[in-house]
Amino acid sequence: IFSLPDDIEYEDENNPSNYLNAKFAFLWDKEYLYFVIEVVDDKVVSREKANEVHKGDCVELFLSPKSNTLVWGDKRNLQIGFASDSIEKRPIGYAYFQGAEPAQDIEISASRTSNGYKIVSKIRWSFIGMSPKKGAYLGMSVAVHDIDEVGSSGKKINWSFKTTSAGIKLGKLVLK
Repeated sequence: IFSLPDDIEYEDENNPSNYLNAKFAFLWDKEYLYFVIEVVDDKVVSREKANEVHKGDCVELFLSPKSNTLVWGDKRNLQIGFASDSIEKRPIGYAYFQGAEPAQDIEISASRTSNGYKIVSKIRWSFIGMSPKKGAYLGMSVAVHDIDEVGSSGKKINWSFKTTSAGIKLGKLVLK
């Protein structure tokens, strides 16, 4: 289980005391990568349609199956936005670089908690673009975005996401 650090990517300067945190974990088998995250958020605002998940409270999962460097927009990499609710009144997952809500490849469920929300998902390895095996790794980062008011830029924290000249350096998720 990992916790998101206080690595603030950005925050609304009018509301710097807005508390946001999360704990997440991964599991895997030969067919799926499982992802669970519990987000601490005092006010959950999640009313967007699938391709606009990032405009509300959401979780973003960044994956690079061949290395720990993500090239922005490269369809071999993934930026998956997850929301606990949506305009469709259901949890959603949207793969931005692929421009799709791949329901056949990503399953998602969500629930509210006393202090935020929890998202559970499973992603097909074939969609990620790799075959899993012990010792294999993929580049990974988890980000949480918190919007408390419409029109606010909100706050975003990210686990391991560093811009370099070669692309975005992610952390490593090693399969054990």
